[in-house]
Amino acid sequence: MQTAHDTAADSAEKCLIGSILVDRDVYPQVADRITVEAFSSNRRRAIFKAAGRCYQHRRPTDIVSVHAELSNDPDISNEQDWMSMAADLSESILHLYETGFACHGRSAT
Repeated sequence: MQTAHDTAADSAEKCLIGSILVDRDVYPQVADRITVEAFSSNRRRAIFKAAGRCYQHRRPTDIVSVHAELSNDPDISNEQDWMSMAADLSESILHLYETGFACHGRSAT
């Protein structure tokens, strides 16, 4: 059974990932305060790591670049994992806009 805290934490994770994907300035502002372990979902951990690799290689942390970076992740080994990862990317952006937190990536930390 999911508690209210779990639901809020899940929502915050989705909003942070969504913020990273839609605003190129969010990742560098949260990267020194948020670790991969902060995410409860393995898929969001992978997305956050992929965004970090994009940033390190001076590529945007947008959905297209992160999606491409994930295609090189050896831990995403089958089509079902890949489809779940792609769904998580889209869901995070959608959740961000549905909850009204599109401009709150900086305050998510």
